[in-house]
Amino acid sequence: MTRNAEGYEGDLKWTDKNGQTHSTCQSNTSQDGAGCKRSYGNKHNGKQAAFVVNSSVTRKPLFLKTSQTSCVRCTVALNKRIKAHEKATGKVVTIDQYSQFSSDHKGHCFRN
Repeated sequence: MTRNAEGYEGDLKWTDKNGQTHSTCQSNTSQDGAGCKRSYGNKHNGKQAAFVVNSSVTRKPLFLKTSQTSCVRCTVALNKRIKAHEKATGKVVTIDQYSQFSSDHKGHCFRN
């Protein structure tokens, strides 16, 4: 535990906008995360997210994890195939029929 570490200088005390005082354990690292969709607890279901751990000593990132569940190239390829099918048949493709079309494409896929 950080609080038990040799040389620990004590908790960082701060006050929020409502005047309530808080105490946060100090460490030689800090971590943060972000996503394109707000999430609470462990229910992360957005299409993109990132998590980073930074060193307070070196002021450089120690760890970076990104996640992306969609790929713009996949979307473009799928849309082209759907449009071609609609033009050839004259019928509008419903969302239930999307799985019949391939999203394969040339180049790097950005999905994790």
